[in-house]
Amino acid sequence: MVMACCMDLDRWIFDDEGALDSETGLLRFAASEAANAEVCAARAFEAEQMNASLKVQLNGALSQISKLQLAIESACACPVCRQPMYRPWTLTECGCTVCQMCLKQQLRLQLNCPDCSTGVIEQPVPSKNLRKLLVDCVIATGGTVPWEAVDFMNPAQWNEALAHVSQELSAGAEPARSSPHRATKVNSDHMPTAPANHED
Repeated sequence: MVMACCMDLDRWIFDDEGALDSETGLLRFAASEAANAEVCAARAFEAEQMNASLKVQLNGALSQISKLQLAIESACACPVCRQPMYRPWTLTECGCTVCQMCLKQQLRLQLNCPDCSTGVIEQPVPSKNLRKLLVDCVIATGGTVPWEAVDFMNPAQWNEALAHVSQELSAGAEPARSSPHRATKVNSDHMPTAPANHED
């Protein structure tokens, strides 16, 4: 009987040790999960802080870009008609730059700069680099470009323009016309969607 009692006691202790091991394992697992949750929470908090910081930086950058865009638009507008100067000409006497149409209109009336009234003696010169910069900026931003701004001496632009007009004609539509200063939307192929008549 003593022997049976000892065996029962051993089994009871063994069972209790197994239960204790199970409970210890569960406690260790729970502690590990709690530590992981704490690490995850700390990482989530850091990510939130970084996200908030990035949002502030992004908003600041967007604000700067917007200000820069307004400054560029203002600097690249003809001082007479306030339209983008897709055909800018510079007067050598004063250095003023105006669009070709406004310059022609002014020089028909009198030989003065339409912006500062300086007398014009020498022939104005086209501002080719400014023109290219303006057209490239507008195309890059998906803005509008007058048909007359397309450089037909540039083979790539000429081929794009020809393909665009051919496509319109094959669709049975007559290519749209617009005034020389009216802008046309640039499509995803960087082509004006409607050609414009222009004077030279």
